[in-house]
This record gives sequence, structure tokens and C-alpha cells, in this order.
Amino acid sequence: MGFFTTAFSGIAFYVILAGAAFWPALLVGAISLSVFAAFAALFASVSWLGGSFVIDRILTRLYGLQWITLAELQSKSPASASFIEEACKRHSFRLPRLGLIKDPCPNSFVYGRGRWDARLVVTEGLFGSLDEKERVSVFAHEMGHLKSRDFIVMTPMSAVLQLFFEACSRFNLLWLPLWGLYFLLESALLPISRNREYLADEYAAQETHHSHLGMALLKISYGMAQSTSKRLANSAKYLGIMDAQSAASGGIVYHNAKNSRSLESMAKCFLYDIANPWASFAELGLSHPLLGRRLGRLSEAKNGLLDFASLDINTNKLRAGFAKDAAVMAAALLLSAGFPVAYLVLAFADFSVADLLGGWLVAAGIASLAIALYKYPSGTPHAAAAAELAADPYTSPVRGKVVLLRGRMTDSAMGSVLEDKTGVIRADYEGSNLFGPSCREFAGKYAKITGWFVRGASGTLIIDTVESAEGKAGGFVKWRAVVESCAIMLGGIAVLLL
Repeated sequence: MGFFTTAFSGIAFYVILAGAAFWPALLVGAISLSVFAAFAALFASVSWLGGSFVIDRILTRLYGLQWITLAELQSKSPASASFIEEACKRHSFRLPRLGLIKDPCPNSFVYGRGRWDARLVVTEGLFGSLDEKERVSVFAHEMGHLKSRDFIVMTPMSAVLQLFFEACSRFNLLWLPLWGLYFLLESALLPISRNREYLADEYAAQETHHSHLGMALLKISYGMAQSTSKRLANSAKYLGIMDAQSAASGGIVYHNAKNSRSLESMAKCFLYDIANPWASFAELGLSHPLLGRRLGRLSEAKNGLLDFASLDINTNKLRAGFAKDAAVMAAALLLSAGFPVAYLVLAFADFSVADLLGGWLVAAGIASLAIALYKYPSGTPHAAAAAELAADPYTSPVRGKVVLLRGRMTDSAMGSVLEDKTGVIRADYEGSNLFGPSCREFAGKYAKITGWFVRGASGTLIIDTVESAEGKAGGFVKWRAVVESCAIMLGGIAVLLL
């Protein structure tokens, strides 16, 4: 990301922060724009000066951060300690302050006010999950952040959001007034956060080996997905090597392929991230790039971990599917969001609140119904397997694929999953039947399962029916969505008639 884009995102972050503090004064004209700009600059300066201190306190008091020496790191990972020392000498960096958090969830991050003030922190899980070459590649990734200086921009903004996260997590009453501000601040930070990972990956690949970092990222995603406590990963997600949400998909892919050691099956599963147009939209809400995209960049070099170039992909089919999905979503959005705008433009003197509200509810109900019928199509379910669905690059978050699988629904550290003989995929079986047993009551039992497979940042099977030797249950997912849409429409009609 260029300098101007980074600068724009940073300015937007502090303007939003200052606006949250002074919007009443701005509305009544109590302060001028120049004074407001001065306060935004002051917030930026204070957060830069105090950001490292804030993160230190959070990690020390809440997560047990301990500072260690290079010799102590050498006892745990000699090659990593040697790499850090050699890299600092070669680039004339001051040795970063080293920290260790005894968290089994693998992670690493760098923060500080500058190279002279940098902290490099890792979790205990990194040493248990990765081999020595992979650990070196992770430390090289963090040294890449040091070389590019991106952590100087990220540290103050990450400190603000980390304070928000911890406050909202511990004092639930604060969440309601703060979630909107958190979302706006996060939106300004996310583009910088994603791009910095590519730069650090490139440095690590140059200094170590593409395949070492690629396998490290896969193992870290699996470790995060398997971890029962992702609190630290979520708290420090803008600094970490990967956040828990980004890790979910990669963890399942690695889980399915680790026994067979099939790199080709892994590559097929990540092809969606690289080729499908919907992947770019799925990535917008993530603090890190989709894992497939990171692995794709690492694999562009000769002898990369995964060979994506040899995989066939029908780009015309991808584009046609995306265009169809986008047209449906755009039509629904124009109908529901465009109605009140059109009404306000055309109503003039005949404006009526009841007509506006009622008409909008009818339009929103119709749009919701259209999306529900499109997302949950009818038809004969296609017999499929978990590994087959995970490797399908043509899936969509908008149009579900009607499938039938045979396996067991279980709740695991990776979340709710469906497991068959080929592997696991994420599953949503929360749908309930008011007239009989719920799908969840069949968890752990071998069953025939039908539903719709959709994919955003990761693939999910939305379960419709479950049938085992002990009975049958339906989630009524589609019909619940239809009933809810009709209820919105009826509400709008009632408002218009009253």
C-alpha cells in the first residue's frame, strides 16, 4: 500500500476518534475545523507516545507477558535467536526487546514507537507447533515488520482498538455505545493491517524459504483454530501474525490434509481465496489477508510450498456466477434501500411518514424474500463429501449449493463441524423445529444430512435436515427466512392501511 493510502487511512482513524469526542461541539459550532484538526493531531501524538506502554500493560496484566533475554530465546530456539542477532547486525537495527506469553495458541507480533523501541513478542504455542525452520521463518516475518517500519503506524492505532476490545469484553454495558465507534476505527485500520502482512511475508521468504513460512502459517492457523482460548489472538489481532477469524478456514484445510500430506488437496482448497471474486469481499472485514492469498504469493517463487499454477480453473464460470449473484444482491439493495430515497425525492408536499415506513417495509420484505429464495434453492441434493466441498472454488456466499452428506455433526475446538470419512467442514445446525426434535439433538450420531453449502471467508454447511436411525429433524432454515420476510411485508401493508 502506498504512502498516500496509508496516510489517508491514518488520518481517517484520528479524525473519527476526534469526531467521537467533539461531535457535539462541532454541531453547534463551538470549535472551528482548525481546532478540531489540532485535536486530531494531538490524539495521534499521544497515542504514538503512549501506545507501546498501553500494549505492554495489557499484555503483562491480562496475558502474563514476560520479558526474556536473547540467551533465553536461544535455549528455546537457537536458530531463531541467531537469525534475529544476525539480521539486526546486517540492517544496523537495535536488538528488539523480546517477550514471551505462556499461551498455547501460536502467535507473534512486533510493536513499538520505532526501531529503537521495538518489542518482539511470541507465545509459547509457537515453540510447540512449529519445527525449527518454521520458527525461524516466523521470526523473520516479524523482523520484516521491523525493516518496513509499518509497526510504527500500527502500534498507536492497535493500542486504541485493543483498549476498546478489553473494555467492551469486560464491561458489557460499554459495548452498546462503543461498537459503532469501534467499527468505524477498525474500518480505517484494516487496509493497512492487511497490506503490512504481505510485506513481512515477502521479507521472510527472501531471508528463509517460501515453503517454511507457508507451512508455518498453515500450522499456526491450525493451532489457532484448535485453541480453546482465542482471547489474546482477538485482542491483539491487528499486530499478530494471523487473527482467529482468518485462521478458521486454514485450520480446517490443514486438519483435513495433515494425515495424507497432500499438498495438492491443500492448494485446491485455497484456490477459492485466489480466484473467486467473492473472496475480495470476504476479506474486507478481516485484519489479515485470506490465508490462500498469502500462500499464493509465497508460492509464486520457484519451489514454493503449493503449486497453484498447475490447477485448472474456469474463469468464465467464476465471472458468470459472480455476475449473477451480484445482480441479485444489487436488485435487492436497490429495492430496499432505494425506495425511501425515491419516495423522499418524489413525494414533495404529499410526504407521509406512514407511507414512507410502510412502503419501505414492503420493499425490504420483498428484497429479503428474493435473497432467501436465491440463497436456499430447491432441488435434488447433490451427493458430496466434506473434502470435495472445501475444494470447490465456484461456491458463493449468496447462492447455496444443495448437497447431501453422510457423517456426524460435532462441536469441536474448531467450532461446529460436520465430519465424514474425507474430513471436516464447518456446519451451522442451530435451526430448530417447533414441531419436533432439533438438528442439534442428533449431534454425534451418524446421519444423512442435507443442506446448502455457502462460502465467505470460510465454507459453511447450513443444515436443513438430519436423518439417522433414531429419527429425523428439520431446521426449517429456508422457510423461517421466508416467513420472516413475509412478516416484514405484512407489517408494511398494515402500516399503509392504518
